[in-house]
Amino acid sequence: MEGVGSLIGVTAAPQGCDLNEMLAPHRGEGNIFGKLANQMTPVGVNSSGIETRANGTFSNVVPPDVKLAEVQRARCFQTDRYSVGGRGLHSVTEQPRGDISLPRYLALSDDAARRVTDASPAARDTALLDYYGSRKTLGEIIHRFFGDPGLQVAATRHAGSEHQAAVALLRERLTDPSFSLPLNPLTRAELELLAAAPLDFVSCIARRTQGQNKG
Repeated sequence: MEGVGSLIGVTAAPQGCDLNEMLAPHRGEGNIFGKLANQMTPVGVNSSGIETRANGTFSNVVPPDVKLAEVQRARCFQTDRYSVGGRGLHSVTEQPRGDISLPRYLALSDDAARRVTDASPAARDTALLDYYGSRKTLGEIIHRFFGDPGLQVAATRHAGSEHQAAVALLRERLTDPSFSLPLNPLTRAELELLAAAPLDFVSCIARRTQGQNKG
């Protein structure tokens, strides 16, 4: 009751209570608890990258544990915030314009994959992490400038033998605790995602956009 009172300004907010958790079971009910629950902003990260906290406040600085939860739930990788088409949206079939070139981005990704298979055993872990970083960076750039069609072209390219070989080596290395355990949890989760679904390795911004489109 103190929680309800705090929402309508009658009492102070109760201590040690999460209003979202208390009201969540009442969503959809016709009583006052259900109405209040329906009005609560869902906790999590929205399509603009803004985090809604359980106490009703907002932040554009998403904590590592929230980022990790999104990676595991939505099966995506984290990036800095960006806007699709914010610097101009390009067709995947147009001729390259200056630095914006889908063929060049794809070639850079191919090069990163080849460096993995060409690396000596001593240098392979570094090459694998570079490949992972390249896939993230280029995935963000391609989505920013070419949208979902760009991601589809990239996925087709990533089905090639060079990328398959690099991902197979990554999958193998992730089974070795000496490689996987020193990684921070977010990096490890994203590497595991790349190993498990290399053709669907997209940014969390892309995944949120896809979710909006389906909605």
